[in-house]
Amino acid sequence: MVKIDERQSRVNALCGKMNETYKTNLMKTNDRDVIMHRIPTRSFMLNYACSGGIPVGRISMFYGPSSTGKTFTALDCVGQAQKYCSKCWTPKAGIYDPIQKKYIKEGCECGENRETQIAYYDIENSWDEEWSRNAAKIDTTRESLHFSNPSFTEQCIDTIDALIRSGDIDLIVVDSLAALSPSEEVKKSTEESVVGKQALLVNRAWRVWNSAYAQLENEGKKKPTMIVINQERLKIGVCFPPEQRVLLANGKRERIGTIVNRKMNVEVMSFNEEKGIFEPKKVIGWFKNGFADRMVNFKLKGDSCGYRSIRCTEDHKFLTEQGWKAIKDIEIGEKIGVKEVEYLDNFRKEFTLGCLLGDSQIRYEKFSPRGRLRFLHCSWQGDYCKWKASIFNIEAKTKKNNRVTADTKLTIGYSFLKGIKKEKGVISISDELIDKITTMVVAIWYQDDGNFSGAHAKWGYGKCSIAAKIMEIDTMIKVAKKMEEIGLGKPTIKQGVGFTWNGEESKKFQEKIAQYVHPNMRYKIRHDMPYFNVVVPEYKENTVLHFEKIFQKEYYVSKAKSRMEKCDIEVEDNHNYLVGNGVIAHNCYGDPSTRPGGEGQKYVTSMDVKFKKNKYEFSAKENGIPVWTLIGGKITKNKTATAQMEFEFALAINRFKYHGMDIKKGDILEFKELIKLAELHGVIGKADDGKKFRYKDNEFKKLSDVYESVVYNEFGVEVLKMDIMEALKKSEGMIEMK
Repeated sequence: MVKIDERQSRVNALCGKMNETYKTNLMKTNDRDVIMHRIPTRSFMLNYACSGGIPVGRISMFYGPSSTGKTFTALDCVGQAQKYCSKCWTPKAGIYDPIQKKYIKEGCECGENRETQIAYYDIENSWDEEWSRNAAKIDTTRESLHFSNPSFTEQCIDTIDALIRSGDIDLIVVDSLAALSPSEEVKKSTEESVVGKQALLVNRAWRVWNSAYAQLENEGKKKPTMIVINQERLKIGVCFPPEQRVLLANGKRERIGTIVNRKMNVEVMSFNEEKGIFEPKKVIGWFKNGFADRMVNFKLKGDSCGYRSIRCTEDHKFLTEQGWKAIKDIEIGEKIGVKEVEYLDNFRKEFTLGCLLGDSQIRYEKFSPRGRLRFLHCSWQGDYCKWKASIFNIEAKTKKNNRVTADTKLTIGYSFLKGIKKEKGVISISDELIDKITTMVVAIWYQDDGNFSGAHAKWGYGKCSIAAKIMEIDTMIKVAKKMEEIGLGKPTIKQGVGFTWNGEESKKFQEKIAQYVHPNMRYKIRHDMPYFNVVVPEYKENTVLHFEKIFQKEYYVSKAKSRMEKCDIEVEDNHNYLVGNGVIAHNCYGDPSTRPGGEGQKYVTSMDVKFKKNKYEFSAKENGIPVWTLIGGKITKNKTATAQMEFEFALAINRFKYHGMDIKKGDILEFKELIKLAELHGVIGKADDGKKFRYKDNEFKKLSDVYESVVYNEFGVEVLKMDIMEALKKSEGMIEMK
């Protein structure tokens, strides 16, 4: 056997040989510098979401819709980076205590106070020196701050590549990737199209920059931090024709063309993927995008006519069991998410099973698992039928022949009963459904198909019977055994007749089912049996996610130009809405998965920050003048810490007074968010009585009282931040925030 030490020495020798041959830097993990430095922002909540700040020596991407705070956050990173030593990434001025109003520790840890070299690529021509100086706190006079405004994509790629490979730059900001234009596109006439050129060049840029980072790694040099800003793309050509119906929150269906043309301020039904619920959401964008050459027609099972028919452009996305997919990639037989109604709780499922074994029928829609239960009784059983209908929140109707009938609402919930084979009567029952038979099931079955006969003097408790003339003998034996198991007595079975209880067995049977026998059907049991006593749970309708198969798909072309017009809407938060009769479609405008610049960017970044659109133009106004706006988002990718963390903070865009504090332009406010975070990590907890809140040694009646106490205290916010950081240090796996 080869010793581990010998194998290790051979691997080390091989690594050394490869490093010498290929100029690489293959090493053991304990030989590497594993300290992850971070550039903190001025937002405590963003730092918390990023586990300390923007990772140093990595590529990070800020993306999202326009006017969501991406550039401000990047500028804020620049301003903060200037305050740090670029060697040890600790504050050059030292650690300042705002409470004691003095530096606890002066100077950076390494003592060199090395200047941070920053390159800012202002491709959007959005740089404003006054805003950068006052709001983002950037020292614009420093020689270490370099600006560039490249004319072409190629210039940007080459100059950034040179800066990275030099090893002398510390921070690079690109604002923004979406604004880059290939030289070919700029030089050509506006009538000539250059399709996909930018995506190809940007994909090349990622490969070039990644190679430059690898070279620095192999040479043991310091890698720069890179922040790339990108926009969300409005996908072209992903739309519906104007006649396609959209399901509104009030239950009505409106043509998408009407919603777009009138810019209707309506709420539509939308599916929340995180919570798994359907909810109303506002339409916040209306789009018309010319005319399509062709569209796709496809049909799913369901709807009143037996199927749902949808027409859309071939790139439109729908929710499948594997996630969001374009309709062109969805084959016949695959399933698409739809909204269905479910109202069958356990009680009503039992009740329905008894009804179906008796006189009731389930009528399923063509090509669909959806169905409705139908009750039908003669006139003297009318009250019994009305009671049945009330359990399903419907009203029974009397026909001209005096028969009483009722139909329940359509639902997919009845599909579990397909194990019953029934024609003019029950033929067979699956073993799974036989196991579900209960006393109430048999009681309803007996009231529908049962009979009570025999003189009491002769027969004692009379004879009870349930007709099952065409039921298979194997099924009858299993059902009889189940009835005996649940205490309904031992019935006599006879093929072609049914089940019969006599004497003491009849007594057991009647005593068990009596509480479920409706007063209208009391003639089917002895008068001295327990009286009717059924507690019916409250009727509730729930909308549930269901997946239906596509059974037809074809391309559609119309000579009528109006029928090929492309319309789409943008829905807040969930970015999807329901078309037809409940089919879940993505609003591809605002799709967070699509960004200009190709797919390469998804694989080279270490952290992606998605900024979300503020629901309001401005969050607060004073005397009609906007004073602050909300900036928020989510860490959608983080290779250096936990991802999927959300953040939100307020940015002051004008000077104003807040609880006696003088808030200046560019200040960050996150008092309420800090209170929530403090509660999450136990800094603010419940008092001994379980009702009041406790912070430090004080008790507060409401959480809002804690907020007031923190805000009105001169150093309350700083003390709260220090308490949260102390709690984070004690939490296992949390990165210490500077």
